Amino acid sequence: MRLLQLLADGTLRLTEDLVSDIPPYAILSHTWGDNSQEVTLKDITEGRGTQKAGYRKITFCGEQAARQGLSYFWVDTCCIDKSSSAELSEAIISMFRWYKNSTKCYVYLSDVYRRSEAPDDLHPRASWKLAFRKSRWFARGWTLQELLAPLHVDFFSCEGEYLGNKASLESLIHDVTRIPISALRGNPLGEFSDLERLSWAESRHTKREEDKAYCLLGIFDVQIAPLYGEGGMRSMSRLRSEIHKRSNGYSLSAPATQTQNDRQEQAISNDRKPTKAERQNLVQSLKFDQIYARLSDLRPPKQQTCTWIMETEEYRHWSNDRSQKQHSGFLWIKGKPGAGKSILMKYLLTTSKTILSHTKTISFFFNARGAVLERSTKGLYRSLLFQLLSDPGLQTSLDEIFLQLDETVQLNDWKLEVLKDAFARVVAKLKRPIVCYVDALDECPEEEVRDMVYFFEEISSQAVGHQGRLRICLSSRHYPHITITRGLSLVLEQQSQHTSDIVRYVDSELRIGNSTNAVDIRKRVVAKASGVFLWVALVVPLLNKTFDRGNIQAMNRHLETLPTELSTLFQDLISHNTEDREELLRCLQCVLFAETPLRLDQLYSAVQACTEPSRGCYLDRSCVDRDIMHRKILDISRGVIEETRGTKRTMQFIHESVRDFLLNKEGLKQLWSFTPHDFIAESHGWLARHCLSQLMTNMADKAFIPAFATEPYSRVMRLREIFPFLEYAILNVLHHSNAAQALGSSQVAFLTEFPLQRWLKLYNAFTCNIGSHFLPDTGLLYLLAHFNLIDLVRIHPDRNRHHRTYGGRCRLPWLAAATQQSKAVLEYLSIQIYSDNGISIPMSREEKEALYHPSIVGQINRRLAKPSTHPKSLIFYLACLDQSSIIQAILLSDPHEHPDARDEWGRTPLSYAAENGRVDTVRQLLNLKGVDSCSMDNSGRTPLFHAMCHQRQDVVVLFLGEKWSSSKNEAMVGSKRAVRANPLFVRVLKALNEDSVKKYLEMCAFTMHAKDDFGRTILSYAAELGMMNIVQEYIRQEDVDLGPKDAWDGETPLMHAARDGHKAVVELLLLSGRVDPDQMDKFGWTPLMYAAEKGHEAVVELLLLSGKVDPDQMNIFGWTPLMSAVERGNKAIVELLLLSDRVDPDQNDIFRGTALSSAIRIGFKEIAEVLFDSGRANPYLADISGYTPELYARERGWTDLVERFSKYKCPIVIISWRLAYYKVGDALCFGFQKLPRPS
Repeated sequence: MRLLQLLADGTLRLTEDLVSDIPPYAILSHTWGDNSQEVTLKDITEGRGTQKAGYRKITFCGEQAARQGLSYFWVDTCCIDKSSSAELSEAIISMFRWYKNSTKCYVYLSDVYRRSEAPDDLHPRASWKLAFRKSRWFARGWTLQELLAPLHVDFFSCEGEYLGNKASLESLIHDVTRIPISALRGNPLGEFSDLERLSWAESRHTKREEDKAYCLLGIFDVQIAPLYGEGGMRSMSRLRSEIHKRSNGYSLSAPATQTQNDRQEQAISNDRKPTKAERQNLVQSLKFDQIYARLSDLRPPKQQTCTWIMETEEYRHWSNDRSQKQHSGFLWIKGKPGAGKSILMKYLLTTSKTILSHTKTISFFFNARGAVLERSTKGLYRSLLFQLLSDPGLQTSLDEIFLQLDETVQLNDWKLEVLKDAFARVVAKLKRPIVCYVDALDECPEEEVRDMVYFFEEISSQAVGHQGRLRICLSSRHYPHITITRGLSLVLEQQSQHTSDIVRYVDSELRIGNSTNAVDIRKRVVAKASGVFLWVALVVPLLNKTFDRGNIQAMNRHLETLPTELSTLFQDLISHNTEDREELLRCLQCVLFAETPLRLDQLYSAVQACTEPSRGCYLDRSCVDRDIMHRKILDISRGVIEETRGTKRTMQFIHESVRDFLLNKEGLKQLWSFTPHDFIAESHGWLARHCLSQLMTNMADKAFIPAFATEPYSRVMRLREIFPFLEYAILNVLHHSNAAQALGSSQVAFLTEFPLQRWLKLYNAFTCNIGSHFLPDTGLLYLLAHFNLIDLVRIHPDRNRHHRTYGGRCRLPWLAAATQQSKAVLEYLSIQIYSDNGISIPMSREEKEALYHPSIVGQINRRLAKPSTHPKSLIFYLACLDQSSIIQAILLSDPHEHPDARDEWGRTPLSYAAENGRVDTVRQLLNLKGVDSCSMDNSGRTPLFHAMCHQRQDVVVLFLGEKWSSSKNEAMVGSKRAVRANPLFVRVLKALNEDSVKKYLEMCAFTMHAKDDFGRTILSYAAELGMMNIVQEYIRQEDVDLGPKDAWDGETPLMHAARDGHKAVVELLLLSGRVDPDQMDKFGWTPLMYAAEKGHEAVVELLLLSGKVDPDQMNIFGWTPLMSAVERGNKAIVELLLLSDRVDPDQNDIFRGTALSSAIRIGFKEIAEVLFDSGRANPYLADISGYTPELYARERGWTDLVERFSKYKCPIVIISWRLAYYKVGDALCFGFQKLPRPS
């Protein structure tokens, strides 16, 4: 980065492009004006641009930096060469880091004036805050990271006058941006969900639409290459893709105990509601791949079939609103396997959407051959919710549980109970009936189905009698049998009309003519089918083929020998041709046990490689087209394997009963003499060996020919085209080996022979995203941990020394498992550290649970962003997770591990354990020889400093309980350069007992006088927060100043205590006799004014009783304590102040007039009466607009008060007043002629 210097002669000079050894610098945050008026890098190098409007803010930044001892500063307009696309891209990617690393960030608000220049401004002190709220700076996209990244942010008006900083203005900034206070205070952004962070930028704008995404790179800690011209939607899509790939978590500096509940409480306190975009994101997160795959795969029913269902008594009873109480809205259709239930359900679904337009129709078709979500109730609820919430009006029904759902989305792990709760809420809110169709319950685990049916029963009974009636139609085989309280049942094969549908199908599809014999054959086919549509669909093509050969007698014999049971029919079909038994077996194994369903070309290549090993998985598409592949698979599988009809076409069995036959009905034993268990183990073993053989073929080397070294996406598409099965082999070879090992098939030889380097090259060749590539030094154990292959990890020879096995992006297998949340591997490796070293240290349940804390992901990813800072020792991460047992095991088993090792930032495991509040680990490390409890990091901060900053009271108590030498007392918290007064320190001290506070302040006496960047001491913060124990300790120290003023506004500890209503603290300070109770800040405000303005009656009374305050003191804006109380409508304080003869109710405010004028103008009638009854308030004194209290009362229609005013003993005269401007301090004040007080 280039930096600017402001020279003594007022000119600007640019440094070279600095890569390292960057000096401390300030950085400017601003909004761009007209591009022609912004100073560019070329202007600076050529000594031009001084006449441009943008030059003013550059010189302002340089001058402000110089005042604070900084010689260098950075401004985006002139420190980046925007003519260089490479430099511009680097700047965009690095921008967040540059702002974060700055010493100071100055926000220059070109549309905010510090002074009030308009005479009609009512309150000069606050007038700039209105402009501040409306500032254009809060509406720009790039300024979001400029607000959040830097630690110190100061705000300035267009005149260059200081307005405050991020800390002092945090409430105002929060009100404007709705960004949580904790984020403004510097909490790691990883603590906030992706949706929440996206919402912060929702209403912000950028000049170029692509910048809407690029300005968020640092906020999400991801990287994408800037491509201007791609459009906003494309850039945002790339950003979301990267966010999705990046695991969520906290950073090392984040409190590990911060949870979503903490953020939920904060959001509730802020009364936060989700935005429209957040709701949309929530709905989209419900969707999953192949959500409608099974429904799309079902062929539509033949014409004139299925229509009979609408006329059955069961269906008409079910669809009648009046009879819903009798059946609770349940209709359960049951039938034999292959009877046509799914086709019937698809017909009902399609028809309902047409004839029941007043209802909301939803559906889910279980698919045992699909992915996990396609065959589980979790997928069902997600699909049904997604369909319901397509209506935007229903999305608000989830607002109450939005934060709970937000966490679910963040972790990409929808909890079943959360889904059920959300579904019930949406159903309750829907204003029209719901019809829900759920097909193939038998293709989902029985316990899940049972829970689903009971849940549907519950919400259906609640919906009866309301507008949101719920009707549910289920279909399944004759199992599982689940008793429901009320409901209708329909058995398919018992319906004569269903048999009529089979007759129509046979008449239509069995093309054997219309002879008497043909009619007889058709009748026999229908009879043998016994109501099973699938049996007919399999038999009819066989009979057609026989008829086409002209052999009618053979057709009769064939029909006679065909079995009536589906399983027997499958056996007959599969064993009919014995020529290709090897190919058939491998084809069935691929479909049965593939980790992901194979495409047609993948299955064809996999089977082809069995017969032509030399060609491997190479597919010459000039010779083989889809039709050839399809006919080959159809022939090999004897028609029991087909291609799905969805958008992502894959190969599957024609019906789930085929899988049942092979695995559950001894079909394998009958065909190949396999038992199901042996067959599954042998199949995974064969698939592992087959995938491995594809990696080793010479044809696979084509992946590395120079022609393929093109753009990643194009390369991968080309590789998939010519090596369709190779990609599957690369991604799943280890998974199949792990499955085989789990089933008892030893894979020791497989691990020994595994070609690691070849696999790494092939995997990277097939991976578009470079960030997902594995490094060349990645070890096999690292891969197994990364993919959670626990059974292979258990037999890997390096498993007992994994914490010293370096390599890969995360450097250690344990860290790889942690980033991927590979729980089984993570726990095993953790226990292995000491179990294989003969060390008996039990691992507690809490320690096991801590292993799975999502913060570990953020901790590791933060380190990976800067490889040089990545600790080699596992102890650093274990310290953050309170894994004291494992740490102890490592230290006992490995003499090379040092408990006081330091990372790039000079921090030790003790430092991180203290920061994260890990009490057991801190205690353990403190007891170890060689651990320096006062070791300072590169910033001069000690473990105790980090514990106090993160409010770890238990850890602080541990440190305070240590025996310290006098030489270490001052080093206990850190160097004087690093340690300043800190409000977080104060909150920790508040939680300690008196002895602990006393000990801390004695041992770290220099911190009692320390001031932060705002000139505030610990006493100042303690008084503001009402912390008696700290204030008392300060009072005991006779040499300590109890009335130090803050640097910015000159407030004292007494003012802070008075403003926040801490009576006990105010009383302590007053009794000390070492404070001035009438001291004014820079704006003339006194403790009494603050207490009166905030309505603290007890404090006001205490200050008045002291006799040392002026109750009629006026600040530079013309306000008095009485005026403050009146403006806030506090009658009790007004009465208290009027008890003093020194209070003049007719003191004239600059704009508002007298206290009586203000009370009537605002509408506080009782206060107006109190003021008038005092006998000291003149109702005829005019304000700047010429209005008197009497005129205000007339306008309000308070005739009784007007009548009382008329009796006031003062001649009514025309009030002449003259407006005079004169300056007092920084405020404009006005003088008025005042009527004489009547005698």
